[in-house]
Amino acid sequence: MSESKWFVVIPPSGAARVVAQHTANNFIEKTGARNVKIFDTLIYQNSFQTLLKNPDETLVVDLINQSLIVSCLDFGTTHFFSGALSPVSLFSLEILKKQHIKTIHWFYEDFNRATYWKSILQGYTVFLSIQEGPFPEICNKHQVQWHLLPTAASIPQPDGLNDERRLFDVAFIGIPSSYRIKVLEQLARSGLRCIIAGSGWEQYSGPLQPGIISAKWVNEHQSAHVLSRAKIGLNLSINDPEGVNDVHLSPRVFDILRSGALLLTEETPLSHEIMRELRFETFSSPGQIETVINSILLSFAAYESDRLKNLQTVNTFHTYSNRVKQIITLVE
Repeated sequence: MSESKWFVVIPPSGAARVVAQHTANNFIEKTGARNVKIFDTLIYQNSFQTLLKNPDETLVVDLINQSLIVSCLDFGTTHFFSGALSPVSLFSLEILKKQHIKTIHWFYEDFNRATYWKSILQGYTVFLSIQEGPFPEICNKHQVQWHLLPTAASIPQPDGLNDERRLFDVAFIGIPSSYRIKVLEQLARSGLRCIIAGSGWEQYSGPLQPGIISAKWVNEHQSAHVLSRAKIGLNLSINDPEGVNDVHLSPRVFDILRSGALLLTEETPLSHEIMRELRFETFSSPGQIETVINSILLSFAAYESDRLKNLQTVNTFHTYSNRVKQIITLVE
């Protein structure tokens, strides 16, 4: 039986790019460098935008897809893997499937916000996502395999809990939104010390400003720095999740747990399904969050063993090495 040859597409920007890079590196580790071909769409995007006199976005995407097909077929690909938000067209996917190449997509976005999946889902053999949403039904309709697959911790492994550095009560990493600002301002006004980072905060003006240490997108090393300075890592949806059953769970929850901070997140079925073996706290409404945080801070020392166990559990079960092993098992 011939070896599997994995063609891995890296999206051009943002957190999706980081996730795909971690995934690609672990494919190399698991299957060997000669069996993995990395196609970095950012390199092709920049090249075509430089070469073209009028770099129309549609034309650039078409040229990227042409290059992708040629490179993929030349490599002798057996498995085509695309990270979220990669500019891969349905037309390209159908060509690859006709060549009996298994096409796999890992969608680690919120299906309500990143709706591009509607136009490409049927082109995949296997569709992986970090929330259930409409995917089981739609994948079944198009004869596409669907599996729930959460993301994993991406920050460097810390030496320990490093509690002497935790001078802030709450850390939050993410883009601002009306709901997030409302919750965080409520905490700041109550006297809680907040540390905040994420792209988009440069437009903000208000009581949170003293705690904003970065208004740009933060990489995993910067995330580790932020999370290691707070007792609690806060996971907040972009929009108020009240009345919404299938709430998107941020991939950063595993970074919070790995950092040694205690995770506080909205009460959702998905949280308990994905993190069933981990210790974390929840809140059910913005009005409750301040009370929960104060309760945690009053008994923070009592969480030490849970936090250490969380760190160990994430290192054992929630790394990208684990996820790639799961992908290979599910697909092959």
